[in-house]
Amino acid sequence: MQLNGKVHLRMTQDQDNSPPASGAAPATTAAPAGGADDRAWLIETTQRLHNLQRAVRAGEFRVHESLAPLVEEVMAISLVPGELLDPSRVTSKAIGLVRTGAMALRFTAQQRPPDRIAPIGRAEGQAELFRHFAQIFAAFTGHSYDAFPSEVELASAARQRAQHESPAMLRAFEEACAGLGKFYQAHGSDLWAHAREIGGLKLVLGGQRTFGPSAFRGVRKMALYVDTQLIADPVFPFFERQLDLKAGYVELLRQLYHLLQLTPLVQATLPVPPVFVFPSFEKVLEDGDVQTQIGIHDLVAQTLGAACGVVLTTMDEVMQFVRADPDRFIDGVMREQLFLPPGVAPGEIVSAGAAVERYIAEVSQYRAAESVLQLGKLPVQAVLLTGIAERLAPQYHLLENATELSAQPMLTQVAHWHFFQKASNASALSLHRKDILSADALRALQALQHQRLAWLANVPVPLLAELLANQENLAFRKELAEHTKTLSAAGQEDLDRVVREVCHAIEAMVQGHQKTIGEIERKYGDRYQTTLLAGGFGALLGGAAMFLPALSVLGAAAPLAAGAGMVGKLALDRFNQGQEARHARLSLLGVLATTPRD
Repeated sequence: MQLNGKVHLRMTQDQDNSPPASGAAPATTAAPAGGADDRAWLIETTQRLHNLQRAVRAGEFRVHESLAPLVEEVMAISLVPGELLDPSRVTSKAIGLVRTGAMALRFTAQQRPPDRIAPIGRAEGQAELFRHFAQIFAAFTGHSYDAFPSEVELASAARQRAQHESPAMLRAFEEACAGLGKFYQAHGSDLWAHAREIGGLKLVLGGQRTFGPSAFRGVRKMALYVDTQLIADPVFPFFERQLDLKAGYVELLRQLYHLLQLTPLVQATLPVPPVFVFPSFEKVLEDGDVQTQIGIHDLVAQTLGAACGVVLTTMDEVMQFVRADPDRFIDGVMREQLFLPPGVAPGEIVSAGAAVERYIAEVSQYRAAESVLQLGKLPVQAVLLTGIAERLAPQYHLLENATELSAQPMLTQVAHWHFFQKASNASALSLHRKDILSADALRALQALQHQRLAWLANVPVPLLAELLANQENLAFRKELAEHTKTLSAAGQEDLDRVVREVCHAIEAMVQGHQKTIGEIERKYGDRYQTTLLAGGFGALLGGAAMFLPALSVLGAAAPLAAGAGMVGKLALDRFNQGQEARHARLSLLGVLATTPRD
């Protein structure tokens, strides 16, 4: 029963297997025999154990004093994240308390009156989210995001601001952060629900925990093709728990700076949003969700097993293998390029020692000094394993988000594609969501991310918002598909050929646009000649009437009328030409034709 907001469970020794409340799973105390069912039972029971332990620590769960020894036994169980409960080391009565107690907690939560907070709409939610982003950014820097031409200027200004911080600035910054925290608490689930409801061709970006320059460029390029891009909010993790960062505010400002560049796309309030930022709760899930922890560990084990030529199914087996045969582990990892320091592409570093040295140098720029010091004390194989797990965890979340949001997973960097390919091959997962995107379309999207087409990211975001408002991306997608029909025979490995075809297709479309502009100029050039000829004849005829009596019936105003008519017609033709040319140049192809190729 519930008393003063707390849960009380009164259970006697003969009630270990008593039936649960309606709609809940039976409180089984013994694991089912064998296979996937056995593992599913262990995952569920381990999750219930963590939930019950948290409730006891928070004072939200109390039992009759006769069950105090069982509670002590349950609280004494210590598991590292991702470790499953071993039923052989716990009494069946303790397991019964875990399963029944957690069930009571869930029942109590279901009976609790929901908070009376009205849900927020999709467009309003995004606008409010970006308003909070802008408020935090301005509170710390003293300026809007568009006052800084690059991240370098932002970093310099942020350091100076931090050195001369005032109580008023800190207070404004803390208040702005508190406002965003309250917004997340009130409407985080609303944003997630809206992300699920959006239709059309939508992608969910992933493979990385941050939203930096490469992600921003990728979004700009893919906006030319797709309807909606779902972006896991990189700011939300700062509000989930304390992050291991050297200067947390600097990293927070970096994320805000790049996200805020998307403001024109959000302010456009289009019926189908070009971008939608949502919280994916990754840190919360990694800290407290057993299914997520086991899922990440399974992905790491399968990927490493495939690289090293051994069968690995659990993280325990991975640890045993690394300890027993570190040389084989290191050779397999470096051969398959499973360990890549930040900013390093596959194939650039083949020495484990050099890779570890580069990795520590890179992470020392933003992680806390103590964390980097501990990392430097680890053996090479331990650092490799840590870096691989850090790379594969975002891949797991990307797959989960894509499944839950009915979206096509998408990545924006070569290294991220590399890891996703390795992970999907090892775990028999597919990057291709056939119900969302054709194989040809997926290859075209991958090609759009290639360095040869980096110039596509030079389209200004405000202009991009105008193009999307006119649904130019739909025509571009259709025309690009017509040009790349021959890609159906291309294999997954044949990305170079796909890139060549897509580059050729875009250049052909741009060339077609230039031809359209030429046709407009020729058409109105002919009209100008006709107008001048007709106007010139009328002016000549009118002028002659002033000197020839036979033509005097035309009157003295004839030359003026003829000249005015000619000028008016020329002005109208010039206006029409300008309108047609402007419309063509402001089309997507017109914009691409004038976009710098640097």
